[in-house]
Amino acid sequence: MRRLALAALLTGLPLAAAPGAPALAQTASGTAAAGKDVVDATELTIEVQDERSLDFRILVPSDLTWVRTQAEENRFDESGTVRDMRQLFVAESDKPGLPTLAVYAAEIPPERAALEIGYGMLFASVWANRVDSVDRLFDEGGAGIMASREVNGQTKRMMINVWRRGLAIVVVRAEIDDAHAAVWIPRLEEMLQKSMVFVNETLGDALEASMERHEMTLPSGKVMPFLMPPGWKPVKPVKAGFAAAMFEDSTYPEGERAVGVFAVPTSVMQETSPEAVDQAVVDTSDLLLRSFKPGLKYQRERVEMPYTAPGFQDVAALNAFFEERLMPDGEGPERDALGFFAALPGSILGLSTTSVQQTGMRGMGARMHEHFVREQLMTAMHAYGKSQQR
Repeated sequence: MRRLALAALLTGLPLAAAPGAPALAQTASGTAAAGKDVVDATELTIEVQDERSLDFRILVPSDLTWVRTQAEENRFDESGTVRDMRQLFVAESDKPGLPTLAVYAAEIPPERAALEIGYGMLFASVWANRVDSVDRLFDEGGAGIMASREVNGQTKRMMINVWRRGLAIVVVRAEIDDAHAAVWIPRLEEMLQKSMVFVNETLGDALEASMERHEMTLPSGKVMPFLMPPGWKPVKPVKAGFAAAMFEDSTYPEGERAVGVFAVPTSVMQETSPEAVDQAVVDTSDLLLRSFKPGLKYQRERVEMPYTAPGFQDVAALNAFFEERLMPDGEGPERDALGFFAALPGSILGLSTTSVQQTGMRGMGARMHEHFVREQLMTAMHAYGKSQQR
């Protein structure tokens, strides 16, 4: 993939000259409605050189002085989910009670891609002391989180917003003293999240184009297509009474990570009660492990009670997630296991994942990527369910 030159130009605001960075002209500011208040705000445009698909416009608070930094941010390299990350700009003010902002951009290796919310969690693991919420989704397909950190005994609230465009991400980080957070956080949500728009159109999604196309023939004879990132090698399943497609993560072998997608005939599951789905999750998880790690013996421990997946209620009569910990019989590492099943029209589809528990930045990156893979499979299941309603 062509490497990005993550330099940037900014128009629309005063720009202070950092060493080696030329100043750009100031333009007039405007106002933007933020909640019930009218906040003085300015629209700025950031152009990312050599990757014009990342150019974007966004409303930001006025009275901030912007400095082009071009500073490397390499603390996340070990995760494997980003590369060539740079801080493009910082913005702050001498006036008390105003937020500080920073803008970043980075490349995404397609074989280790993650969801936007995963990137937000990754950045918060270094930039913040704790995460306060992770459920913020907004326009342009972005996601963000709220976090906090302590500086000289004072709490600062942090908003980390992430947008993906093809094989790159844009990050806008805002920070405000806790004493002013109640006023500024709603304003920042209105300005930073709801106003952000990419300037240029793109032809397709480069990340999606990098993934490999697969199909699974269901017991009904129908076909469900799905995508997998590069680096996931097929695993031949042992004989089973249902359709299965399995893969192992060849880019992170120490994680012993595998995923399977399944289609169970309705003749096998005569009912779709929670108990029947629970047993199907165990059966498919066992099949994945017998195929991926033959001879492995273990005991199951339920970590959380089953819970449903958002968005599946409109296509599935029943759906459930199951999280388990697999304890080895004898020596060996503990494993995490996750199962999901959805009773769709004419088919009962499911997925299962297994991996050795990992810690540190690299382990976090591996979990982020697994979440991304799981999302691709669940998107395919949901699309299949929708197609059967027509």
